Amino acid sequence: MTSVMLDEFISDDDLLKARENFNTIKNPTETQRFEFALNLIRSQRRLVIEEGLDIFQKLFANTKDENMKRDTLYYMAIGQTKLNNYEQALKFLQSILNVQPANEQVRDLYVEVNRRMKKDGLIGLGIVGSAAAVGLVGIIGLGAALLAKK
Repeated sequence: MTSVMLDEFISDDDLLKARENFNTIKNPTETQRFEFALNLIRSQRRLVIEEGLDIFQKLFANTKDENMKRDTLYYMAIGQTKLNNYEQALKFLQSILNVQPANEQVRDLYVEVNRRMKKDGLIGLGIVGSAAAVGLVGIIGLGAALLAKK
């Protein structure tokens, strides 16, 4: 389920409808703000996800409801993971696990974030390694060309 949430996206039309509905509410409740932020982090666009994260952060800071705090941390971790901000996502998840160490949903997401971080790190190292190899071949070729001119 965890990876499904990370790979789930909302269509632009559905996001527009959610935004229009939310904007008609004069004084949205915590739940209404939470649900709107949840729609925002389901976007494929970075700025929209960041907007959702901002709403979640404000909810977290202002709520007295411990369940709301836990849920906002969880969904902020999902949003951060979608933005490839794995370390921040892990910090949010660890905050929950410090209080609820047996929370399976959080533990599953923690494992998934670590898996993605390692995968992206290995891919990143492969790209850097390939670029270095291409650069080395270019330098060797240039050196050979210069020697051939002499």
